[in-house]
Amino acid sequence: MKKIITVFALFITTLSMAQLTVKDVKDPEVIGEYKTMGVLFGKLEKKDADTYEFTYKDIKFKTVATYKSFEFQASDLDALHQILTQTEGINAGEEKEVDLGNGHVLNIVYKKSMGKIWSMVYHTYLGVTGEFSFQPKHYNKMFGK
Repeated sequence: MKKIITVFALFITTLSMAQLTVKDVKDPEVIGEYKTMGVLFGKLEKKDADTYEFTYKDIKFKTVATYKSFEFQASDLDALHQILTQTEGINAGEEKEVDLGNGHVLNIVYKKSMGKIWSMVYHTYLGVTGEFSFQPKHYNKMFGK
């Protein structure tokens, strides 16, 4: 009887250990990033064939370095780049809303400073809002253009 219990216990232990699976984690490919004096302000990474991740430093907080990110589909890469960089024909005060899916929404507000139109982006996810703004040349660098 002891042998049966021992064999049964070893069998169950072996089965429970066999449920573990180990996978190699592949580092995402960095498409581009924008740094100033060693501080990262924005980065675009390709996570897999269909997904990109945009990470930015939230400028809403001045004293605390908070980074937030959102993911979007590879098919939306060029459209998102164009929305963020093309300001021709857009007037100050115009707004656009971009729904990225999975609860991520970008509200883009166009502003004018020193004769140039630029965009302020408000990223909302689950009621939490982050803010970022870059010049078109910085977006180009991050998007690898």
